[in-house]
Amino acid sequence: GQGSQAWGGANIVRNIDALTIGTYNITLKVFDVSGNWIQDQVDVTVVDTTVPSINSPTDTGYELGSLGNSITWIVGDLDPANSELFIDGIGQGITGWAGGNINRNIDGLSLGPHNVTLKVFDTSGNWNQNEVVVTVSDSTNPTIDNPVNTGYELGSTGNSITWNPVDL
Repeated sequence: GQGSQAWGGANIVRNIDALTIGTYNITLKVFDVSGNWIQDQVDVTVVDTTVPSINSPTDTGYELGSLGNSITWIVGDLDPANSELFIDGIGQGITGWAGGNINRNIDGLSLGPHNVTLKVFDTSGNWNQNEVVVTVSDSTNPTIDNPVNTGYELGSTGNSITWNPVDL
C-alpha cells in the first residue's frame, strides 16, 4: 500500500502518471472518525498507442566502391524495442533498439538507385518508417595497362597482345 493519510472530507486525488505499461488495481479505503469505512477499487490500464518518431534524412549518394557511407535517423519513443533496415525491400535483420538515434552503414550497394528503409518498433507493436533513396554512381574511368610494343615474323602464328583493363 501507499500508506494512510488524514482525510478531512475533501476529494481524494491520487496521481497515477508514473505507471508503466500494464494493468493495475488501485484501491482506496476511507474511514470516518467513528471507524466506519468504505472502499472502492479502480482498474487502470496503461497502454502505448503512440508510434515512434523518425525524421526524414535527405536522399543521398556515393561513389561506387567508396567506404564509410551511412545514414543517421533521429528517432524516439518512450518504450523502444527494435529496428530493421530494408534495402530495396529486402530485410537486413532485426536489431535491438534501446532508444536514441540510429546509424546504419550502407557501403557495398550496386550501381544505381536503391530504396533504403528503416523501420522502428516499440514494445507495444507500434512502428514507423522512413525511406531514403541512395544513388550509387560511377564517375571513375576504367584503367588499362600499357603492353610493350611487339613484333613478329610474317607468317608465324600464336602472336597476340593482351590488355588488362580494370574497373569497379
